[in-house]
Amino acid sequence: MVELTNHTNTHICRRKALRLQSAVFDFYKLKERGVSLVVVGDRKMRRLNRDFRGIDKTTDVLTFPINNEYQPVTDKLIGEIFINLDEAKRTHKYESIFGRKRSYLYIFYFLFVHGLLHLVGYNDEKESDRKAMIVLGEHFMAKYYK
Repeated sequence: MVELTNHTNTHICRRKALRLQSAVFDFYKLKERGVSLVVVGDRKMRRLNRDFRGIDKTTDVLTFPINNEYQPVTDKLIGEIFINLDEAKRTHKYESIFGRKRSYLYIFYFLFVHGLLHLVGYNDEKESDRKAMIVLGEHFMAKYYK
């Protein structure tokens, strides 16, 4: 299940997001779980990044796991993923990651997979972990992004 909230004028295909989420969650044995995907622009993402991470600039993706006392364990949602579509549209920033130019929609769904990997336990604070997440993200994209 993917709950999609889109605060932009760009169409986001819920089916593609669901296919990618299902692939990642099936692999990690989280078949009955879901996420909330929120698509925002620079202004909202900057505010979120400042409020929750203390960094007063925009970013491409923020992930918030739901594992606190306010959310019952029986809830099927395991987290929220905020993706900054404006940042994904700056495709030149991602050429070094992919080794070539990719469309902003490819980057958007890659960021979604990246957020899903955070929710299943990966982090990218060390460069080696970041690279591992990129390789894993590209694996899921190559197999399930259509």
